[in-house]
Amino acid sequence: MPAILIMSLWVKYDADGDFRGPSLGAGVQAVARQGDNNSSFRLPGYAMAMYRFQPAHLPVVKNPSFQLNVRNLLDETYYTGATCRNAIIPGAPRTFISSMRAEF
Repeated sequence: MPAILIMSLWVKYDADGDFRGPSLGAGVQAVARQGDNNSSFRLPGYAMAMYRFQPAHLPVVKNPSFQLNVRNLLDETYYTGATCRNAIIPGAPRTFISSMRAEF
């Protein structure tokens, strides 16, 4: 039985006023228990926390953007699925993903 996403929540805050520019975000995904179709074994459900940060824009470059995302923020051990009773697939550890964009 594949993992079933039971809840996903994402909140984002864009600073304004004197602090206009930076953006923060946080989210969580909850996944129900998993196992095989015969329910002969079960893997526990899990929740994964995520974080996002985008600093203020740089005045030198037109429309610059830098973003840092962190998946599995708390570095929890979890299992994304199983191919059979003896092959359980672990989830990724804490992962950092960054991106940068600029227009000239």
